[in-house]
Amino acid sequence: MREAYKNEKGKLVPSPNMIVRKEPIIDYLIDNYSDHAGLPTVALKIKDMLDRNIKVTPEMVDYLFEEALKERVTQNIAQRKQMRAKLQENRKSPGYTYFIQNGNTIKIGFSRNPKARAESLSLREANILGVIESGQQFERIMHDNWSHIRIGNTEWFEATPELLDFIESTAMKWHYRHPSRRSTQSISQAYLNLANKIASKP
Repeated sequence: MREAYKNEKGKLVPSPNMIVRKEPIIDYLIDNYSDHAGLPTVALKIKDMLDRNIKVTPEMVDYLFEEALKERVTQNIAQRKQMRAKLQENRKSPGYTYFIQNGNTIKIGFSRNPKARAESLSLREANILGVIESGQQFERIMHDNWSHIRIGNTEWFEATPELLDFIESTAMKWHYRHPSRRSTQSISQAYLNLANKIASKP
């Protein structure tokens, strides 16, 4: 028995040579479309028609392959549109450097969804002390800035009065599903506060 084809879902389908060769159309199929991407799908359709004693002409075979090609092109276009939409959504979705408290420790990390991040740590949304809208590079700056109270090689830090004061004066409060809206001026002031704190460190 000749080897069967596998369709896109991994299901085995008959190759043209596995179809009972009662009709000359099988020769036409093999001679003209043996390397066509739509062969497994069309071969199944032709086998079904032959099993039902439907006479299949070369014109019908050509039409089936044209339709298979159109369907594949349509699927590719839809997949590309989907990918573009996801990329655009990711670009629009802001990222946050977050501060999540758990007892006497505070996690400084980066996420596009701090609420989901808190839940992944088995904590509640109320544990989010604040967030700073930023890129991932800012998270690394925070880790370096607070390295003296870092716990091992983790993203957890001691909840010192100094760190808590920084979060209170600099980060935006997280209010159930979205950060509070601050004016551009207050956000700029928050970054200025951060710059001053870093510059004044010995």
